[in-house]
This record gives sequence, structure tokens and C-alpha cells, in this order.
Amino acid sequence: MVLTRGNARGFSSALAPPTDGTNPIELHIGLFITNLAQVDEVQERFTIRGTIFLSWKDPRLETHGAIGGGPRQVSRDEIWIPTLEIVNATAPRESSAIVIDLDPDGTVHYAESFGASVSTALRLQRFPFDSQSLTTVFQPIRGSDRVIRLIPDESSTGLSREKWAGRAQWKEAGMTTEVHLVPSFNHRQTVHEAEFDLNVSRRSAFFIWKVFLPLLIMVVISWSTFWVQITDYYSQITIALTTILTVIAFSFSISGSLPRVQYLTFIDAFFLTSYVFVFLSILELMVIHNLVVAGHERRARRVRQTSRWAFPIAYAVVNALLTAAFLI
Repeated sequence: MVLTRGNARGFSSALAPPTDGTNPIELHIGLFITNLAQVDEVQERFTIRGTIFLSWKDPRLETHGAIGGGPRQVSRDEIWIPTLEIVNATAPRESSAIVIDLDPDGTVHYAESFGASVSTALRLQRFPFDSQSLTTVFQPIRGSDRVIRLIPDESSTGLSREKWAGRAQWKEAGMTTEVHLVPSFNHRQTVHEAEFDLNVSRRSAFFIWKVFLPLLIMVVISWSTFWVQITDYYSQITIALTTILTVIAFSFSISGSLPRVQYLTFIDAFFLTSYVFVFLSILELMVIHNLVVAGHERRARRVRQTSRWAFPIAYAVVNALLTAAFLI
């Protein structure tokens, strides 16, 4: 153990914070994410694996001029280690490996490999064309918060580019780091917190080909009744009812891929619009049938001619308005 000038500087031991209580310890912090393991839209949380990098200066540990005074590794029980927590984690992070290096000038480099499940606020109104900021927040644990000043370390912050690092559904756009002063637990003072934002955008091709396009085809199929003879009521009602049952079954089959949120998302609005237009095609069929039964076949044909172009135009206009409202 290399205690040198600790007592002369007013520090009790190497296990106490290297400060006299006047100036806070400047703690450089970085986060490197090696794997974005999961993003859960329902629970609004994500799971990551990564490495926390910390560095700080402890003058008591200087070894300039000492024999063998190059960089070396030390253990946690030899020196003071700052204690940080992920304040928005759903459970304490699980550390798998810790490496601590000590430079001759007393600079300590701390690296901790960990896994954590983190809660974050997701904005899913644009789903599945949304972008998210997955936030991980570090704070000094209570008791050490008054002696630590966090400083972002951009050089050790980032995201792995390996093929296993991201999810197939997400495209990573990079990370940003900010340090804030926030009220402490009793609101009597402020503490530093480091916020790391992993910016991701959803790959929407799955939903375009597996949800939007099939649903659009189903709606178009419901309009095929407009080209059936108005007197062939059985064929028309068969097509209409089969279509709406297919749409309902389809919505149940993909419900597990959709976020369960209390507000309306873009894909929810698209589904509702499709439901409404399939239902309206059934109402149109009933109107035509009643007109034919009442002997107003000429009027029924005029209504049917109007339906052939009015329904597609109205459907396109409504979805254009939804796109403008949700995505622009």
C-alpha cells in the first residue's frame, strides 16, 4: 500500500475521501454500452450491459520517484472508491468485473463491467416510426454526494459497433452525456448527476410489410363488394363479414408486438381507421340492400357508383391527416 503525504494534507486514511471538505473531488465518468439487450415498450424499461469508467486524483497515492513507481493495479480495499448508483434502475446493477489502475501521479482509473435493467420514459405516439432516448442516470450514493463533482468523460463514452451490440428492431444514433445539479433527497442541497442518453430510432420495415400492407389489402378487399351485382346480396355480405373477422383476428395475432400504452399511437389510429372503413362498407351494403328491396334500384346503383371512388379517397385523406398529426 502506498500512503505518502495523506496525513500532511489533512486526510485521515486512504479509505476516506481525498478531500478536506472544502473542495469537492472531481470525478470523471464515462459509460460504454457493449450490448443493448432489450427494450420493453410495455414496462418502459431497457436492459443494457456495459462498462462504467471513473477517474479521479488522490494526492495521497502519488509514487513519483519511488522504486517501481509505474502504473499498477490496486484492489478495492486498498483505496477510497466513490460509490455511484443508477438512480433509474429497476434493481441494483450486477457487476461482473472491476479493474482499478493507479498512475504514479495519484490518478485512479476505475472500470466496472455491469448489467442493469433501467426504467425510462418512452414517447410512443409515433410508433412504429418513433425515435427514443434511452436514459441512464448516475448519482453519488447518499453520504458521498457532497464531496463529489461529476465531470463527463467523452473519451470513454460510447456504444459498441459489434453486431451483437444492438437490437434488430433498433438503429443506434449515438450517445450524449450531460451533468446536472439536482435537488438531493431532502431538497436541502443539490447533488451532481450524470445522464447518458442512448439515442435510437426504430426500424419500421417489419411493421410496414407485416402490419400496414396486409391491413391495407384487407380494407381494399372489403371494397370489392362495390363491384358485385347489387342484387347478389349473399356474395356481398359474405365478403364483408369475412373481411371484418379477418381484420379482428389479425389485430389479435399481432397484439403482442404492439405497446400497451394508455394513449393512442399511430399504428392504433391506423387500425381504428381500417376498422371504421370496413364497418362502413357493411353499412353501405345494408343501405344498398334496403333500397333494392324497397324498389329504388336506380338510386341504389347511384349510391354504389359513388361508393366506388368515395371510399378509397376518404380512406386516403383520413390516413394522410393521421400521418400529419402523428408524424409531422
